[in-house]
Amino acid sequence: LMAVVRTLAHAGGLEQPDAWLAKANTHFCAAGIKPLDFFVTAFAGVYDPATLSFTYSSAGHPAPRLLRPDLPRSQRHLLDGVLGLALGLDESEAKYETATIQLKAGDTLVLYTDGIVDAPGTTGSPFGLKRLDQAFLPPEPDIARQVAKVFELLRLHSGGRQPEDDQTLVVVRVH
Repeated sequence: LMAVVRTLAHAGGLEQPDAWLAKANTHFCAAGIKPLDFFVTAFAGVYDPATLSFTYSSAGHPAPRLLRPDLPRSQRHLLDGVLGLALGLDESEAKYETATIQLKAGDTLVLYTDGIVDAPGTTGSPFGLKRLDQAFLPPEPDIARQVAKVFELLRLHSGGRQPEDDQTLVVVRVH
């Protein structure tokens, strides 16, 4: 499944995230697999380093977090201004929206799979967005350390159990 997604990503067209998601959805729907057996959530984004703009679309994927140093902790932003159906569910009803946000030096984008925020703890409670945000406080200059901190907190939260779902984290800091 991921090989197909990877192939589509390398085939180009990511300059327009909504068009790329529509193309990917058409491909997955054409596979002829029943929708409830097979679907993919996806998030596509294009960063322009010249203008510091980030254009993005979503196909049912959890909304990334925008952590901005000059905002209070209570005002973390979700990049949730776009809606879109997961890939492979329905070709005729799938419409993908696009949004653009202006980034600033020091901003951190946190993209994650639901396996991170939904990870059950020893008491059954999910890891959640609040814990994910707290893992980025205080902000580390070294992103690799920040990512390691998230996975260490996940390990502690789950009592060391193996994850039930994939746990992928991509962190990007604007300089």
